Amino acid sequence: MNLVTGIITATGIWVGVIAMLILLGKHKPKQVANRAVKYGGCAMTLLYCTAVFLMLMIYGRSYTHGNRDVWMSFSEMESCVRQSPVEDKLPANLSDVAVIFYRFDCKDCHATFEDLDKVFGDRNDVYFICTRSEQGKELLKRDDGRYKVPEVPYAVYVPSDPNEEPTKLVMYEKINDRIVINSDNVNHVLNLLDQEQVQERE
Repeated sequence: MNLVTGIITATGIWVGVIAMLILLGKHKPKQVANRAVKYGGCAMTLLYCTAVFLMLMIYGRSYTHGNRDVWMSFSEMESCVRQSPVEDKLPANLSDVAVIFYRFDCKDCHATFEDLDKVFGDRNDVYFICTRSEQGKELLKRDDGRYKVPEVPYAVYVPSDPNEEPTKLVMYEKINDRIVINSDNVNHVLNLLDQEQVQERE
């Protein structure tokens, strides 16, 4: 079940139960009917609001990870949330930083997330950005193609010199039918970031 069908189903059940209570009430004494509709309606409304709240909460959590697909099942959302980062907020000026592009439902991204998070998660000069979020789409659609990447997960190192082309490196590789991080490229990104910081201190 996904967000859309979930809300539609919950609404249908709620309307059906309320209608049933009203119809049953017509065949009962007025005082009994009023109580049935009042208490039964309140209980059903409470259950309905709780169900909708839980569904929106699950989707809202996945939204912070870059998900924009309201048709994705809740079980898939939960699985993807566990295997993806919370999307970072980009600074106004991208300079001497690395942007790691990922997709919320990408299996290669899921396979490398834990290792990439261990390497880059605590750095304040690395940003995890989902390709399907507003931030990601804005970067990818730039006319100069500065941030365009062929696949995910992919890192783009942005140098401090705006006239210098970014360095783009794929973050995974396939070894013995397993998807793992590309250690050489990961280290290259780290070297670029650290080298720039050393030059700034000098």
